[in-house]
Amino acid sequence: MKTRKIILLVALLVVLMGAVSATGVSDETLGDDTLDSSDRVAQYTTPATVEESVTSQPKESKKIVKEEKNSKTAGKTYDVNDYDTLHSVLTSDVYDRLTLNIKSNVKLKGNTELNEAIKTVTINGGGKTIDGSNYYQFLRIESANVTINNVKIINCYSTDNGGAIYNSNGKLIINNTVLSNNIAYDDINRKDNYGGAIYNDKGILNISNSTLNNNQVRTDGWAGDASGGAIYNNNGKLTISACKLNNNSVLGYNGNGGAVYTGGKATITNTTLNNNRANSNAGSSYDGYAYGGAIYNVMDLTMENMTVNNNTAVKESRMSTYNNGAIYNSKGNLIINNATLKNNIIAICSNGTLTMTDSRINNDTIDNDHGKMTINNSTLNNNSSISNYYGNIILNNCTLKNSKYVYNGTMWSGFDVTGGAIHNMYSTMTINNSILKNYELYSVNDDAAGGAIYNYEGKMTINNSLLDNNTVKGEYEDNTLGGAIYNEGDLIINNTTFTNNTAPSGGAIYNEGNLSITNSILANNKATYGGAIFHNGSNFNMTKSIFTNNTAINGAAIYNHGKASIEENTFQTNKAQVDGKAIIKAVYATTSNNTNAETSKYSGTIYTRTYADVTIINNIFDDGIKYTKTTVQTNNGIIGEKLTLKATVTDTNNQKVNEGNLIFKLNGVTIKDNGKLTGSNNPLKVKVANGTATATIKPDLDMRNADKLTAHYIGTDLYNASASSTAKIQIIQRNASIVVSTNVKTIKQGQVLTLIAKVYDTTNGKKSTNLTAFNDQFVYFKVNGITLKDTKGAMLKVKIVNGTATTQYTIPLGLSGVTDGKTMTPKNHTILAGFYNKNYQEDIRNTTYFQVERSNITITITNATVNAKTHKLSLTATIRDYLGNIVKGPNKCVIKINGISLKNGTQARYYYSTDGILNIQNIDIPSYTNYKTIEIVTQDRLAYKSQRNTTTTIKVTK
Repeated sequence: MKTRKIILLVALLVVLMGAVSATGVSDETLGDDTLDSSDRVAQYTTPATVEESVTSQPKESKKIVKEEKNSKTAGKTYDVNDYDTLHSVLTSDVYDRLTLNIKSNVKLKGNTELNEAIKTVTINGGGKTIDGSNYYQFLRIESANVTINNVKIINCYSTDNGGAIYNSNGKLIINNTVLSNNIAYDDINRKDNYGGAIYNDKGILNISNSTLNNNQVRTDGWAGDASGGAIYNNNGKLTISACKLNNNSVLGYNGNGGAVYTGGKATITNTTLNNNRANSNAGSSYDGYAYGGAIYNVMDLTMENMTVNNNTAVKESRMSTYNNGAIYNSKGNLIINNATLKNNIIAICSNGTLTMTDSRINNDTIDNDHGKMTINNSTLNNNSSISNYYGNIILNNCTLKNSKYVYNGTMWSGFDVTGGAIHNMYSTMTINNSILKNYELYSVNDDAAGGAIYNYEGKMTINNSLLDNNTVKGEYEDNTLGGAIYNEGDLIINNTTFTNNTAPSGGAIYNEGNLSITNSILANNKATYGGAIFHNGSNFNMTKSIFTNNTAINGAAIYNHGKASIEENTFQTNKAQVDGKAIIKAVYATTSNNTNAETSKYSGTIYTRTYADVTIINNIFDDGIKYTKTTVQTNNGIIGEKLTLKATVTDTNNQKVNEGNLIFKLNGVTIKDNGKLTGSNNPLKVKVANGTATATIKPDLDMRNADKLTAHYIGTDLYNASASSTAKIQIIQRNASIVVSTNVKTIKQGQVLTLIAKVYDTTNGKKSTNLTAFNDQFVYFKVNGITLKDTKGAMLKVKIVNGTATTQYTIPLGLSGVTDGKTMTPKNHTILAGFYNKNYQEDIRNTTYFQVERSNITITITNATVNAKTHKLSLTATIRDYLGNIVKGPNKCVIKINGISLKNGTQARYYYSTDGILNIQNIDIPSYTNYKTIEIVTQDRLAYKSQRNTTTTIKVTK
């Protein structure tokens, strides 16, 4: 028995040593000689000699295997040049940490599923391409951390989800990578497919600085849904930053999320989504739809600094095309900050919760269906609008503007076209501090309603807002209603301004429901009936508001055809084309304590025709002209530069005047409509808007001496004319500089010197040769202080062409070349150029200099005669310059006979030429036996060099 126990103990030790040996092998480099799985199993086989008493061996063996697996902590780096290496490394269980450096483009030959023993993988692409050959999926991940850097993953294919990558419960990080032309599509089993490039199932997916283009999910016909053209996030956490997702698509019975489908928590920042598309191929006989051309969200999504353009979600049917937005928020929580959405047809469809801030919607709509929206500090422009259906929307500090709708068919609402900016049905909506302007609805064949807002059986509140210049037009005026608003629900308006709105009925508002307006302004609205308001509904309460300059054939301010209470309002110069009192009651109405209602010259301001209860009390009908105060600001301008003149006009209550025209005067002279003081008989009339009149002119020379500026308000039916006090104004001349130069710096007498002057406009610190023209502008030149003259002896005025004036100056003969005869220093002759243009400051000058070479001269000696008896000499010498001209002025000469100078005692005897002629007559000379030579020597002059000449032609007489 004792011996048997010893044998069992030895056997156990052998098994343990085998396990240790197996662990050692697992740390070796992966290669052809690595043990495969069958080899590893063989090492764990119990020896045949071990008897039955070793019953604990299987349990102990499992423990050893677990310890072996836990010991795989070492990492390994591989250079990958082909698919076989890539696949082998990623499917091996030898290492739990891997780094792969892709060294060559890789063509996939099969699908690759990451071995579950591998926990961390980094793939460095080096810009290389992994190509799925339109047949294989690149990578399937299960509970691992994978980082992919700088690789192109293209043409991958999966019949399951994730055309290129499937990530389940892992953490996938993608940087600087391209995923393109990948597809998830099962054409055999005809089932749902998700994630054209990536499917993220309960994992973490971070993508940065990457591009996902032309990825696709498809199903055939009614077979299944297609979602997430590029990315499908299923209960995972998705982060996308600084990426481009373009031209991705889904096509299925239901096609959702042309680029991204997120059913988890997602954040997308600094990213562009363009030209993505979600399509339904269900056909007209089925109920399939397409949602979210770019994004489909069902949980929490935050988007910041986004560009979302030209994305569509479309289902085509035989009757129409259904479009369900670039972004579809399906009962999720969507936050959008600083985004631009353009040309998506519908930018956002939401039946969840949306908060959008600091964003821009251009040529797009927002559709809220049973959802909740808050839109802050955002702009909807160029045919953009909001639709609210069984939802709740709050607009804060938003601007909706510039749309024109023309329609030819029939809409379900009963009108051809309704609500240019906002369409609110069965919903609640609040508009705060917002602007709705420049909306125009036009129905060619039928009707139109609500130029800016259409409220049908909804609850709407408008506070502190402006509705301006909205219009509805139609072929049938009876149903062309509400230039700014059509209301068939409950509408409350506070502290809001309606201006310049137009419709056949209800220039600003047409009411078929319940309407309450308080502390608001309705001005300059126009209609055939009800210049500001046409009430044809249940209840109308109008209090503490101002109606000014509204016009209609009847009911210049209000046309009433229902129950109404009109109290404590002010009506000013509202003009109707009917006779009667300010309040015209076609049927009984209660009227009392209305100031000036019986005597106002503006008849038909209120027209009421109804058997319902109407109360019109405590209103003011103000026909009086209001006094105004005009002020103008001190100003300074420059000739030729834009100058803005600004004046303000207020009434006696210091309220800003919002009508009429104003003119400006300089020194009492009216500025004309050409922006000048002369040249037109028509004044420049500047419209007064919101208390301000602003005109921009370019002062000319006629305004140079103006020092007094006044503004004159012309006045209207409501406001009297007024003039401002005089304000100071100064119009100064422009600045310029001039640079003078010559074609050469040194020249000879009698040659032509080119003088060049370049003139620059330097006003406002800018340098330009574009000068403000003046009829008599020129450049003048002075040489050594003497003004150059023209042929008539007047100042030479040199024309300026393209900023340059050029003239020719002939160097006078005898002009000095040196300053003195001792130092012989070259003399600088000064050139001054001056610019004359009354639009510019005076005394614009510049100087330069030139030097003149002293001329060589020649001496010609003639008629040399010596009287040998009397010892007298006579001769004539002619002195000429290098051009052959007689040298003017005196030349100091010495005469030598036979090489010896004539002297007076010990001093040389000097003779002087007169204008180049030296005439010697009978001067005493020494007696010589033979007169061989006579030489004349001239000294240096300021303009001429010294010279000498000798003659041997001598006539000797006795």
